[in-house]
Amino acid sequence: MRQFIFRLILPVLIFIIGVSIASIFSLARVSAQACTTPAQVPNVIISYPACDANNLCNFTQATCTWGAVSGAATYSVKSTEVETSTIVYNQSVAATLFTATFPITQGKTYKCEVSAVNSCGTAGPAGTHSLLCQVDAAVTTTPAIPQATPTLVAKPVVPPPSGSSLWITTTGIALVFLIAGTLLFVI
Repeated sequence: MRQFIFRLILPVLIFIIGVSIASIFSLARVSAQACTTPAQVPNVIISYPACDANNLCNFTQATCTWGAVSGAATYSVKSTEVETSTIVYNQSVAATLFTATFPITQGKTYKCEVSAVNSCGTAGPAGTHSLLCQVDAAVTTTPAIPQATPTLVAKPVVPPPSGSSLWITTTGIALVFLIAGTLLFVI
């Protein structure tokens, strides 16, 4: 009777130990995978004046636009008045947006810096562009059109999906221990 219980329980114990070991190795491999920050943001451009889709322009604002970056969860956008180093805009923008409008003072130079951000961090050097925001004398008589400031919605950072190799590795190791336990049971 004792031998029967030993042959019945031993394969189950071997299987449980095998699954545990496989899980530990798989978790260690997933933890060791490198985390990659997104690439540098391309095509950063400041446009002045800020104009909407109806070509209504606001001469008290400029617009910073940029190109999309694969893997970006958000963009960090900072606009600075170059002459005084005053930051006039410093916000996180959703990954689905590629534009930010900021206030300017006529005749000043502004620099826009945009960095892509994901769960691993921020990309290397930010994409940048500088522009003197000034209009010709003939245009200065045009009144500024007030515009609403857009509301930004934070988007949760989602870690990159893990591959199916974790499941395959765990299942393979567990299967080896199950076969070994079954052979011991038969013997």
